[in-house]
Amino acid sequence: MNNANPAERITIDKIDEGRYVDGIFHCRSRRVAMAKNNKTYISMVLSDKTGEIVGMAFDNAEKLVTQFQEGDFVYIQSKAQSYQGRLQLLVTHIEQVPVDEVDVQDFLPVSKQDPVAVESAIRKLVKTIEHPGLRKLAVAILDDPEIGKSFFKAPAAAGIHHAFIGGLAEHTLSVCLLADKIAEHYSSINRDVLLIGALVHDIGKVKELSYELTIDYTTAGRLIGHLVIGVQIVRDAAAKIPELDAETLDRILHIVVSHHGTHEFGSPKLPATVEAIVIHHLDNIDAKVFSFLEAIQDVRSDWTDFIRHLDTKVYRGADSQPRPYSFNPEIKTADDQPPAKPRKMEAANESKFQASLFGDSKSKSGD
Repeated sequence: MNNANPAERITIDKIDEGRYVDGIFHCRSRRVAMAKNNKTYISMVLSDKTGEIVGMAFDNAEKLVTQFQEGDFVYIQSKAQSYQGRLQLLVTHIEQVPVDEVDVQDFLPVSKQDPVAVESAIRKLVKTIEHPGLRKLAVAILDDPEIGKSFFKAPAAAGIHHAFIGGLAEHTLSVCLLADKIAEHYSSINRDVLLIGALVHDIGKVKELSYELTIDYTTAGRLIGHLVIGVQIVRDAAAKIPELDAETLDRILHIVVSHHGTHEFGSPKLPATVEAIVIHHLDNIDAKVFSFLEAIQDVRSDWTDFIRHLDTKVYRGADSQPRPYSFNPEIKTADDQPPAKPRKMEAANESKFQASLFGDSKSKSGD
């Protein structure tokens, strides 16, 4: 295999139109189809830790398709070109590369957020939970040597949104921050239940997804799913917390099982509390905002192609620049605020203030 020098390997985010691309990528998906001229072609999605790009093979496709499978690491020779406003690779050569010849960390996408800042922000929010049982529940899950470690590393999905290392914690923090704002707006909502619900709504994904070589579903993920796994994780942690009463725990578990919102999307129960319906919509908002912003990152025209999971084309606008998904992970709590400095009252105002409290001393002395 005449592959490129790893030190010179180009990453997907550095590919420009017209450039010859010679290197190793991960084949996330592969589809073989027939063109209108009755010739076979291959459509594939290639990725590394910086992103993904579509690859198309038209010439000699019948032979090329025998050289690799979906999920393989592949060495390709290609040229970058623009098609309908989106960059893609026109592949002329492709072959499978053994796993032991690559550094897997070069191909797993990673969150752009600082992982230390994300964890710090989540733990700061947990400290603001007033209910002692719920606060202990959150700490127990985050400090669990298996669950907590996986939570801060796991992706939030195998595709669609936050499908990268650290994606679960990033998505969870975003939902928690949104929940905190909602609780401030609607004072009748139970903030503690809302925050812990935001924290654990997707906790089952620590066991639903694997991310050693590629991001994919585990056997438990396919057979049971993260809603049921999440209930198991929360129940196990809660069993050691006597301050957590059964009714409060049920409210948290209800958020976990109902946060997909409908039976059609896998929830065995529909949201039946105000906190549950809020988490359902906040979860959906964060996922959709991510998907919309990601959709326009590499688009060079006003509109994207039709995006199936969004059920629409996305409008970028002729004058707008791509705006990556991001948010400020810093949390300001009462402990972070410097003590207020006493203000020195102006002489005239101080005289009026004293008079209002004690009356006019001059008039009293003349009585």
